[in-house]
Amino acid sequence: MNTRFRKTLAAFGMALVFGFTGQASGSSMELALVLDGSGSISSTNWQIQLNGYKNAFTSGSFYDDYVAPSPFDSLWVSVFQFSNNVVQEVDWTEITSNASATAFGNLFNTTEMPRLAANTNTSGALATAMNSILSNNISGSKLTIDISTDGQPNLCKNASNPSAAGHSGGGCNAPAEAISVANSARGAGITVNALGVGSSINGSFLQALVGIAPASTPTGFYLLANTFDDFGSTIQTKLGREITTPEPSLVLLIGGGLAAMGFARRKRAS
Repeated sequence: MNTRFRKTLAAFGMALVFGFTGQASGSSMELALVLDGSGSISSTNWQIQLNGYKNAFTSGSFYDDYVAPSPFDSLWVSVFQFSNNVVQEVDWTEITSNASATAFGNLFNTTEMPRLAANTNTSGALATAMNSILSNNISGSKLTIDISTDGQPNLCKNASNPSAAGHSGGGCNAPAEAISVANSARGAGITVNALGVGSSINGSFLQALVGIAPASTPTGFYLLANTFDDFGSTIQTKLGREITTPEPSLVLLIGGGLAAMGFARRKRAS
């Protein structure tokens, strides 16, 4: 699909969404990058993870490579780190050029983002990112949470201690709660994608988290990196699939124009 046709297709989808509301016709993507900063990730691997994002955004051609050929006129990005708690490391930032992408990418360093290094509160991370997307007054046409992790959650969003088994802190099942929050995000029109790193990844958990099995829309995808040494190349592939070639989301916009219009109204009212 060439660039001109993709942008035309996006514009047509946006016309369905906003044509009856008087909203501006420009299409935008909101992308929440959610990083696992738990204690199972060593300081060395945390640095490698940060470098993966930094190298992608500071390539000198990020805007030309990812945004310009995308169906979107605008890309907004925010960064969250999660462990016991969730921290919004970088507020919503519009990427309008290669230079603005480089400035954003340079924030991925251990001074700006020291590792939290405790448990894995995946449900809290998803809930925080979802609430931020729904309350940031950007009104994007494509809403995505991109979460990276090296394992399963072991802490629920309102719990203080993980269980000995590592999956049910505070009397709840942490993986099940994370999947439930991801389903809530999808119910609000947000796609959840994931990147799993290392040998502790559970494929069934990631499939449920992104809405593949059981099926839930808007359906996301996940990628796997065997080790953190593979993280940099994998996150670049993932960003390309999310930003530059998200054709299934455009089909969803066109096929479900009225539903999308209803969601846009909900988001502006939130």
